[in-house]
Amino acid sequence: MQGVDKLLAGKEDRFFVGAAIGTGLMAQAAERGQADFLLALNVGRLRSMGLPSISSMLPFAAANEVVVDFVSNELTHPTRLPVFAGLCVWESSDQLDSRLRAIASLGLAGVVNFPTTVHYPESAARTLDAHGLGFAAELELLAHARALGLRVLVYVKTRDQAEMAAEIKPDFLCVNFGWNAGGRLTELQPEVSIDEAILRARDIAKVTRLRSPKTICLIEGGPVVNPSQVAEICVESGMRGYIGGSTIDRLPLENAAVDATLAFKSAGLRRQRESSERAGLLQRAAAAGLHGGSRALTDSLWHLKALADGLGPVVISGETGTQRHAAVRFICAEAGHQPDPATLLTADYVEPQLGMRLFGHGDGREGLLLECDGQPLLIEPLEGLSRRWQRKLGRLILNGMVTPFRGHRAVGTRPWLLLLTEYRLADLAASGHLIDELYQLLRMREVRMPSLEERIESLGEILQGYCAARGFNLRFSESAIGLLQQHNWPGNLPELGAFVDRLRATGFSGEVSARMVEPLLNDATPDVGFGRRKQLAREESEWLLAALRRHAFNRTATARALGISRKTLYNRMRRLGL
Repeated sequence: MQGVDKLLAGKEDRFFVGAAIGTGLMAQAAERGQADFLLALNVGRLRSMGLPSISSMLPFAAANEVVVDFVSNELTHPTRLPVFAGLCVWESSDQLDSRLRAIASLGLAGVVNFPTTVHYPESAARTLDAHGLGFAAELELLAHARALGLRVLVYVKTRDQAEMAAEIKPDFLCVNFGWNAGGRLTELQPEVSIDEAILRARDIAKVTRLRSPKTICLIEGGPVVNPSQVAEICVESGMRGYIGGSTIDRLPLENAAVDATLAFKSAGLRRQRESSERAGLLQRAAAAGLHGGSRALTDSLWHLKALADGLGPVVISGETGTQRHAAVRFICAEAGHQPDPATLLTADYVEPQLGMRLFGHGDGREGLLLECDGQPLLIEPLEGLSRRWQRKLGRLILNGMVTPFRGHRAVGTRPWLLLLTEYRLADLAASGHLIDELYQLLRMREVRMPSLEERIESLGEILQGYCAARGFNLRFSESAIGLLQQHNWPGNLPELGAFVDRLRATGFSGEVSARMVEPLLNDATPDVGFGRRKQLAREESEWLLAALRRHAFNRTATARALGISRKTLYNRMRRLGL
């Protein structure tokens, strides 16, 4: 009672919010949301059971018994807010008196007439009134509650009901506009519009204040489903607050539960879709010779797929033996082109023949850039182009025009440039092998192919793909794969292929065990078909040292710049004696 006394003694311009709830959980939530008071109604309990609000007017359960049980067992401790218990008049006078005294003994703030005949059609309400069960009887119940020291909140719908209610001087009078519209589980339409609600509320507020000046007038229900509508009606009509039933107890919970469930469902479906898309991606990659589903390779494949629009150049970089040409076949297939595009090997030409082959000649000879208009053109290695040709290539990327060697008229062409290099673009630019103009145009379109060491978790799949492509009847046991995964493979795929070829050369077929693998690994010759191992190690050492110097020997920054993990960097440094 002290809570409601303090509430009513507040400032006259205070805006009140009441919450008609059906569970202790929602009572706590409303309190955290700074509600001023609660209504414990049978409709709240029925809503929590999944029934519509209108079910509170039908014989689903004994209304008064449901409410008293609710406030006795669930609302006595969860909240410090004043609570109005909803009672109807469909019991004997003795039963109702007992209900009121029980409510008072529980320390509740007061009583409200609910379920109420104001929700019945006019003809039905008159019939109930004639039998002593109508709105007049509800006012008698509320007057008796006031005599017992309880506060009173009365629901009305019409001006006549408001005039009758004002005679008992209620603490609160709430104009109800009918059952709430809105929500995903109901198709109820509002009984009145917002404009009609404003007019009705203004009229009832005026009548009430004339007869009971201290009564606080509130609104509820009907078309009012969001705060802006509440504010509009209250400001225009002079009402001082709002009671939310479905709008607080049902709609937010319903919407949140629907949205959360859909989100979880969508997450699962999205995961299935992503898994299916990933499987398709890896299948197409395998057709191009890129086997295994390691994270490093998958990331590169997604990047290649994203750039397979043919609208801009693509740089494919990676160490020797990282399957850059297989990546070319993959991206060409993704873009709908033949897997083997026209190719310019820059090392095959000297100056100025390289420029003439690429850009054409002023005497009418067409270059590859014109011949491949709208088609892929592979240039390898990128750093084999002189600064002069790099500048001309940059202009082509920018404006789609080329000027032939010793020519004067620019010609339009849009070949799809696929540029291969062993080095990172940033390293080429830092070393002066790539002009800054071209670097800026290409740096966001670089795909780095991972080393075998970075794909080591899918070594079994890589071996299976290699053997299947060559018709080798070799199956590697888990122990053999585990042993091979411990090897560093500085030569990447060619070194692995050379190892399999040596194994095959022994004439063996069938399942390969760890015992067979170990001696071949220990007796590996320096020359594995891709250059001398010592020279590779020396080049790798120089490459790593150059990267370390550029980043002031900060290993984290160096690993990030090289696109490898710190662990991989540490392993390479240790292997190379750095």
